[in-house]
Amino acid sequence: MNCYYHPEIEASVQCHLCHIHLCDKCHDAEHPGHCYSCALQYRNGSIRLKGEKIRHVNRAGTIRKIIGWYEIIGGIVGILITFGLLLRLSELNNLVVTIISLIFVALYLMSCLAGFLLLQDMKSGYSLSMIVQAFQFPQFVFQGVTYTFIAGSQFTVQWMQGIDTVFKTKIGLFSEFNFYIQLDSNVTLIGINFVPIVIIYVLIKQLKVRTTKVRRELTSEVKL
Repeated sequence: MNCYYHPEIEASVQCHLCHIHLCDKCHDAEHPGHCYSCALQYRNGSIRLKGEKIRHVNRAGTIRKIIGWYEIIGGIVGILITFGLLLRLSELNNLVVTIISLIFVALYLMSCLAGFLLLQDMKSGYSLSMIVQAFQFPQFVFQGVTYTFIAGSQFTVQWMQGIDTVFKTKIGLFSEFNFYIQLDSNVTLIGINFVPIVIIYVLIKQLKVRTTKVRRELTSEVKL
């Protein structure tokens, strides 16, 4: 078997992690039995060497997958709730209600797609996930217009002004949406859902780690 990077040279060792065959020039001298790419991951702390066995220590990947499944499940639940409400209210003949509902179905589908792309560790998954989460942190009732969109859960702090001015918190574990116009409403409400804000913050950190890792791997390949 010849070297993966130098096909004209016979391999002398096989990487214990990725199993590619390597010649004497291509395996890391500090970590025998490992290619430069896997040794670089070890130095970055993403894997741990134990003799000739390598155990992945990939907290970033675990968090990414949790967020991905969270978005998929939240999207599916939202779609089911939307169609359930339409069937229960028998308002499919109302064009405005149908269009609004389909817009929110599209947002829930976007949540599912973002979660799927995130599970694949695709860069577009991070961007789309942050867009979906950005739709979820504001809630408001202003000039009779009401808006809420949740694809997952919420921990919302609300300020409401009507007959009295009150602050309250709202905790929810299910997807929901509201959008309607009531021109005679004298209520003003502003709410901030902190769950998507936290998710966006985590995704930004994850994306930075991913970008740094890809750059280092490319640099390692160039050196080889």
